Amino acid sequence: MPTIPMGEVSDYQNLLTPVAPLRYYTALRSWDESKEDVIKSVTDQIAPSMKIDSLPLYEYGYGIITTEDAFQKRDLGEKVYTIVKAEAAKVGKNNRLVKVETRQGLDPYNFDSKGFKTSGCLFSDKLDYTAEESRNQQAMSRAQKPRCYLRTMADFNVGIVGGSKVFFEIADEALAKKIEANRDKSHLVVYGYVQSVQRERLGGRLFDRRYVMVAPQRVDVVDNSTGDVIATTKM
Repeated sequence: MPTIPMGEVSDYQNLLTPVAPLRYYTALRSWDESKEDVIKSVTDQIAPSMKIDSLPLYEYGYGIITTEDAFQKRDLGEKVYTIVKAEAAKVGKNNRLVKVETRQGLDPYNFDSKGFKTSGCLFSDKLDYTAEESRNQQAMSRAQKPRCYLRTMADFNVGIVGGSKVFFEIADEALAKKIEANRDKSHLVVYGYVQSVQRERLGGRLFDRRYVMVAPQRVDVVDNSTGDVIATTKM
């Protein structure tokens, strides 16, 4: 989808609340999914945390997986489908600014490039191991890890696009020392926009895995205990 301008911090919606990926995925996908498929995407994993976003969605979804009554399943399914459409309606086509708070941090300071790269697989743009890496266990253990994802519901994955380009250029040695000393006590928060939504497909068949992919606009290094922003980089 088209890029959109950077907004104020308050403009970015938290993408990691339980129902948020479902909301954006449903609103922005350009292909049809059957009612049964949509209902299954909700009921594949019913977690109490879903109550935070939508108590009815949790209750109806839980009812579907715990009743043996076919008519109750049908009626509850209709209610789930109605709620999913209502949740999607909260997202406009240009309302794609989102925030992703991660547990990942930074690699050690690089004296040649005078800055920090991100650590962890969430920011990797590698999609899979090469054939050579896959054949050799030792080579695989040393290789860059493929991209990983965050998940709030079983079928919905949140990923970062272009994460390998995130770099904190820190020429000020005093600030670099402060960041280095706090690498194990800080985490990264990504502000960006939903760049695409995707669905796993093979041979024309749709599979369960759905993806909401985020392009970073700004990334903060945040102190775990105080919540203070230690450093910021913009894309």
